[in-house]
Amino acid sequence: MERLTQQLRQLTRKLFPDLISLPPNRQEQALLAMTYFYFLLPLFVVGVVWLWLVTDWSILVGNWGILLFLLILTSLINQRPFVFPIALTDSVTLPFSASLSSLLSMMVLLVFGPGALWLMWIVGFGSAISAGWQDRKNNLPFLFALNNFVQSSGTSILILLVAGTVFTATGGSYPFRANSLAEWLPSIWAILALSAAPTVIYFLPTWSVTIQSGQSLNRHTFFRLMGGGTLISLLTTPFALPLAQVYDAENLPLFVMFCLAVAGANMLAYFFLVSSIY
Repeated sequence: MERLTQQLRQLTRKLFPDLISLPPNRQEQALLAMTYFYFLLPLFVVGVVWLWLVTDWSILVGNWGILLFLLILTSLINQRPFVFPIALTDSVTLPFSASLSSLLSMMVLLVFGPGALWLMWIVGFGSAISAGWQDRKNNLPFLFALNNFVQSSGTSILILLVAGTVFTATGGSYPFRANSLAEWLPSIWAILALSAAPTVIYFLPTWSVTIQSGQSLNRHTFFRLMGGGTLISLLTTPFALPLAQVYDAENLPLFVMFCLAVAGANMLAYFFLVSSIY
């Protein structure tokens, strides 16, 4: 892994020679961002192809109004993430972010099926464009935008598709409805898969990042890089289940109200974290 890591760093410097003009800490952040990009790019391709193959376009067309509302709402939530700075060394800090958009993503999957995850792909694409614009204003190459796009519109979609596969394989069906414990179990297994899958998908890039930070990969280091996101997923994603239960195509106001409540909770958490930091 050490040899591969060095080769990837050399590749990044060849592809983006302007990195040499950046401050050392920004250079290191850019190299680490591209590490995630290289490792996750094949999974991005798998996720997009898989999503295309399972999409039932008639569902998207038939529910375009509520899906458009969810697209806009998820985009707004995604612009106010919770940012957790992870200090790898004294000079290098990685900003890890999360939001309640993952809750809405799981709900969209449970109600409309995997094809509706194109909403999340579009949200991720918009987020990457925003990151690219910020890179340009800061005179940075589009490294962070590339990393953002591959993760938001690729690996996150793949993880949701894995959760959907677990859901249907254990007896679940779309749209999600549950009146007994047996009917709840598939969704519970899906949430556990959603929370556990990143541990597998991000293992190799996390290993490479720890090498670049001069640390050894052990339980403490791995949990510091991955534990926060997993914990947030386990705490927030279960709320997608009652939200999916509320959905009724013939009576949308209650569903819309609950979705707006999720957005409000995200905004409150965002402003609380911002005020506590500054």
